[in-house]
Amino acid sequence: MKIKERGSLNILKSRYVVITMAAVLCLAVLMAAAAKLMLFKSSGTWHTPDEEKVQQLLGRGAEIVFPFGKYSDIVILDGEKGIFGVREPGDSHDESGEYKTVDAEGNPADYHGKEDAKDYRITEDRTAIVDSHTGKELFHTSPGEYIADSFGDLWIIDGTGSEEFKAVHDKIIFSYYYAMDSEFNIALDGMIFSDFKPDRSYMLIQKEKGVDCNTREKLYGRSLFGGYTEKVVINLEGKVVYHDDDYDDEDGYIRGIAGNIMIKGNDEYFTYIDLDKLATGENDPVIRRDKKIMCRMDFEDGTAAACILATKNESDNRMLEDFDPKNSDAEKQMKKYKWGFVNEDFEPITSMDFDGAYASENGYAVVIYDGSKALIRLKGGRES
Repeated sequence: MKIKERGSLNILKSRYVVITMAAVLCLAVLMAAAAKLMLFKSSGTWHTPDEEKVQQLLGRGAEIVFPFGKYSDIVILDGEKGIFGVREPGDSHDESGEYKTVDAEGNPADYHGKEDAKDYRITEDRTAIVDSHTGKELFHTSPGEYIADSFGDLWIIDGTGSEEFKAVHDKIIFSYYYAMDSEFNIALDGMIFSDFKPDRSYMLIQKEKGVDCNTREKLYGRSLFGGYTEKVVINLEGKVVYHDDDYDDEDGYIRGIAGNIMIKGNDEYFTYIDLDKLATGENDPVIRRDKKIMCRMDFEDGTAAACILATKNESDNRMLEDFDPKNSDAEKQMKKYKWGFVNEDFEPITSMDFDGAYASENGYAVVIYDGSKALIRLKGGRES
């Protein structure tokens, strides 16, 4: 009996120890979670700057429309009409990308997309162009090809999936585009390109040297690392206004275009070149060289999102592409810089202390500070 009692007591003791250890473990987990939560909050993810800090960020060049923390996400749907897409703090970020549409006062607003004066539409599978009024099919791509984009009167065709291209390249990874005119004939002298970036008046193309639509078999054996490309810029009429050899000097190579500005760069500084001046043959199209301020150069409304490196890591001196709010990697890239806005003379009109900033539209811009977004109205642009 004593042995049995002692065994029962041991069992009770062991259970007590297990329960105690489990309780301690749970408490430790809760304390760790609480510490993480406090760290998460103190890192700025949920932090909303006070009024004094907001005024320091805005300076005299901007005013608040939607304050930090009011919405978890903000996008400018139509800056001209003052319509914005917002998500409340509790809204889930599902793949549908649905936003509530509001005006500048935060009131519900109808939005059916920006008006498009074009009298055609591209089918959902991007293989055909259809007359919007009659429903008649105007053009259909070859099997495996797709309509990648349009620029002026040009259609950009993605030929990577065509049987002809696959037969030549087999397993080689490569992008392959060409252009067609408004009559759906091959344009740009049959130019073949591996990448392109259209903007309002100009398009940057990474052209394949020595290859056109009639000699596509010469693409055989090439890849993105083949070194057979050159960059050219065309205007809305399809005229080449610039290619690498035209400006082969200490300014380095083309990093990108935005609006009527082309940006070149080397390891030391960026050079900003006015493409309008370049197209009309002016002798000095260079408008600025700068070692510190890197600029999105979206001066359509007289302002541009600009930034400086957040650290002294000069090797991170790279071209800034347009940070699309729908791109999940955009804000990760933004964190490498400190942001603000400048006017056309490159003079800052806000502080350069934002953690992120998107290109302005009609004076409106979305900015980020400590993980919180706000909508601001810039005062230094043409619309002010």
